[in-house]
Amino acid sequence: MKLKLRILPAAVAGALAASMYGSAFAQAPAPVPQKVEKIEVTGSNIKRLDAETALPVTIITRVDIDRSGAQTTEELLGQISSVSSAGNVVSAALSGLSTYGQSSVSLRGLGGSRTLVLVDGRRLSVFAGGGGGSVNVNAIPLGAIERVEVLQDGASGVYGSDAIGGVINFIMRKTFDGIEIGAMSGKPTRSGGAEAEKFSIVGGFNSGRFSVVASYSKEKEDQLLGAARDFSKSDTRLPFYAGGATETGRIEGVWRGFPTSAIGEPLTNGRSLANPFGISGTGYGNPSAALGQCGNILMVPRSGLGFTGGSGLSTARLGPNCTFDTGPFVGLVPQREYQGGSANFRFKLNDTNEIFVDALYSENTFTNAIQPAPLRQAFFIGNSRFAGTTVAPALLIFPSNPNYAFAATYLNSVGLGAMVGQPLAVSQRTFLIGPRTTRDVAKQDRVVIGSKGSIGTLDYEAAYTTNNSETKGAVIDGFASMFELTRVLNNPANNWNPWAAGGVQSPALNTLIDGTKYKGATIGSESKNNGVDAKLAGTIMDLPGGPLAMAGGIQVRDEKYILSPSAAAGSGDIIGQGSALQPIDAKRNVWAVFAEVNAPITKDIEANFAIREDNYSDFGKTSNYKASIRWTPIKQVLLRSSIGTGFRAPTLPDLFTPQQINTTEQFIDPAFRGNGNIQVTSIGGGNPNLKPETSKQWSFGAVISPIASVTASVDIFNIEVKGLIAAPSAQQLVSDFRRGVAGAAAFVEVNGANEITLVRQLAGNVSSVKVSGADIDLRYREKLGPGRLELGLKGTYMDKYDLTTPAGELERSVGTTVRPDGDPLVAAATGVILKWKHNLSATYSLSDFSGTLTQNYYKGYEMAADLNGNRQFVTSQALYDLVLSYKGIKNLKLTVGAKNVFDKDPPLFISNGSQFQSGYDVYQYDPRGRFVYVSATYRFKF
Repeated sequence: MKLKLRILPAAVAGALAASMYGSAFAQAPAPVPQKVEKIEVTGSNIKRLDAETALPVTIITRVDIDRSGAQTTEELLGQISSVSSAGNVVSAALSGLSTYGQSSVSLRGLGGSRTLVLVDGRRLSVFAGGGGGSVNVNAIPLGAIERVEVLQDGASGVYGSDAIGGVINFIMRKTFDGIEIGAMSGKPTRSGGAEAEKFSIVGGFNSGRFSVVASYSKEKEDQLLGAARDFSKSDTRLPFYAGGATETGRIEGVWRGFPTSAIGEPLTNGRSLANPFGISGTGYGNPSAALGQCGNILMVPRSGLGFTGGSGLSTARLGPNCTFDTGPFVGLVPQREYQGGSANFRFKLNDTNEIFVDALYSENTFTNAIQPAPLRQAFFIGNSRFAGTTVAPALLIFPSNPNYAFAATYLNSVGLGAMVGQPLAVSQRTFLIGPRTTRDVAKQDRVVIGSKGSIGTLDYEAAYTTNNSETKGAVIDGFASMFELTRVLNNPANNWNPWAAGGVQSPALNTLIDGTKYKGATIGSESKNNGVDAKLAGTIMDLPGGPLAMAGGIQVRDEKYILSPSAAAGSGDIIGQGSALQPIDAKRNVWAVFAEVNAPITKDIEANFAIREDNYSDFGKTSNYKASIRWTPIKQVLLRSSIGTGFRAPTLPDLFTPQQINTTEQFIDPAFRGNGNIQVTSIGGGNPNLKPETSKQWSFGAVISPIASVTASVDIFNIEVKGLIAAPSAQQLVSDFRRGVAGAAAFVEVNGANEITLVRQLAGNVSSVKVSGADIDLRYREKLGPGRLELGLKGTYMDKYDLTTPAGELERSVGTTVRPDGDPLVAAATGVILKWKHNLSATYSLSDFSGTLTQNYYKGYEMAADLNGNRQFVTSQALYDLVLSYKGIKNLKLTVGAKNVFDKDPPLFISNGSQFQSGYDVYQYDPRGRFVYVSATYRFKF
């Protein structure tokens, strides 16, 4: 691996630095006190001293959290250098996607489902919405966290499934004496929204025999729309990118009659040699565009492939088209309301044994208003309400309609007179229904009841855990029944005008349209995880370096996932919500046994070995191991290395989601790039024959502390994952098909004009990936004048992210979102694998004052090509955050802060279809710009 460390001097010289985070091994060597309580560190079941481990564990303390300026758990984790945008889900992705407010974290770019998230060492239930594959990290209240331990190494041999990329363990507050009340208020310095408020209270009491700590937080953040930012207010910026959203008034084709299918497939209505003017994705142009009147129908002009002539279907023509500019209407930041808290109770039975109860609860409500819904024939696919009726699954204008003459004049003018006199399907943007507004409520609760302590020389812990994640989705405005709206508009007596100025219809028709609105539930879903765990640990014998320690235990849990769509969502009849959703009711049980040995071979060498077997009721058994070693040849140097295997079990939705007809995500057809992002019919679903993903990983690192004030560490990592479970993206399948990849034609269908009409997206063990790189941690701590200065750098360098696609092609995915031929990468579906990312900060403390200046930096990368096919690159960016605190007033701490101090705009970004926002990378930049806030905490003892 060619580690380009030349980046580091430039980065250090270019900004003030100090790592916000401490490593479990990056402490300067210091004498160990006579009596030090041993604790359990993430990555091991054996208790040890805080500074002991053979694995690279990063610890983010409560002080670090306060210095970071992070307002949410998602924001805090995003500052960790090993956290990648690829495979990640952020709250901003809610706009236009059915994430239901989910926020996940992806270590090494391997995805949220391959990053194990724990709270106090135990699993949470996975998020009930969005596919049930990962934990919603925003369900964990930031104010209740004591510290975060990040194991940047695989750990299935210790924890079981999902710990391929690493483990993030949130340790909640358990010792607190008194009450602390906190409040925060902040807003961007630019107008438009995204103001935020927060209130929190933490209280605790410790009598010696028993203790209790409880916390509560309430937060609110306002929505920010694309219109409020110059870099995102339009989805078109020539020559870099141009919008292609469904517009009002495009003629989609001739409607010849009802399809024979009950789900609205075009069949004989589709364009073909037998029906050269049938329904097509490209359509036949827009009469308003031909007259230069796109603005009259609230659209903007667009040039692109408009239609194909009927003579042999071989002559492509550029037709006059409009498009809808989604930019001003797309949400950049959703409206969010949060409330939640935690509670911890401890009761000592005697000096060595106690019972405990831990509880966690959170409720996130996301309200999101975006652009009016599009409606064209492809979006009728899968809507079962049309079956057996006389209502055509398309928006039609008939020759008897007085407004038909507008279309006929246009068709004759462009040589398409053969279409005149027949019913025409026409696309619409449903302005009269209004902006789509959704409200999603996600709740998470967990209770752990257990006992721990020691009996003789053995330490034990046993507990029962109940976990529940619940999501309820609803539409509250701007939605309609597709069937009812179509029945109204297709009625010849209503004289619907697809090209009416401003979209305004007659008062009578407006009243009928208003009566088609739908307000109500979309989904209800639950993810449950209940179980018991027990373990014993103790020493067996003395070795030259100390006692040989062992631990062993058992875990048993039941997992359940339920998805219950409303009747409207189950039929696919809610306009702008995609096709029909199928219910899921699946469950399984899991049991596991594990053992671990820690052997201090000599005073300087310690080895650790862990082994675990998991048994799943749906696919069987899997065994994994973890071996690590640490060597301290001299006091100032620690060397460490590990090797192990891992796995990820297929989720219940992966296995049991029924196959169904739906609509694809946005993609670009390489054969018709001028059409921009498009969507077509898809067939997707689960696969009960899935096998677990498997992984192998190794790491090697060194920690050096030449003097007490300086610590440096480098850890090289290598991970290989086989049998990746995924439903291939539409982009991947279509790109493979256009390149002529063997077997790709089985997943794609085209019509007679060679346009994509259907993509099959079924889950499978479809690919593999090899990942390697290095984590770097440099820190300096020293007195400076009357105060203390802390400097440092924490960065991650990615050397390799080589993904083998289902077609057997190798995609080198570091520092780019596209292949050499310009097609989007499979790994870049939700972001980029950055070549280099670091967090650099400086903290100076003087008496009651402290200040932290932080630089968040990432190296530039290649994005999608511009409209002329020229390669384009996102420039590198460094953003600075500043936090100033004062605690000179008794019991009171005051803080002022600013994120993105210099209010820098994002670099230009051309999306390859992985997001709905335009102009910037939603996974790399906070669209609020400069965000300033003030906060205060008041703490007093009883």
